[in-house]
Amino acid sequence: MSSELRAFLTDLKSKAGDREGVLEIPWKWTAGMQAQELRKFCIGMKLPQYVFTL
Repeated sequence: MSSELRAFLTDLKSKAGDREGVLEIPWKWTAGMQAQELRKFCIGMKLPQYVFTL
């Protein structure tokens, strides 16, 4: 891990307070819309899209 990333995450952790994780979790992710959010991310980053099936 780069020293810049380590410093960034350490700073976020100090600001997180009582929150369990370091990064905030978007409400859509916790509302069962993970596949839609991942699809939008992949499109934005020009990455291959994934299909989730049960």
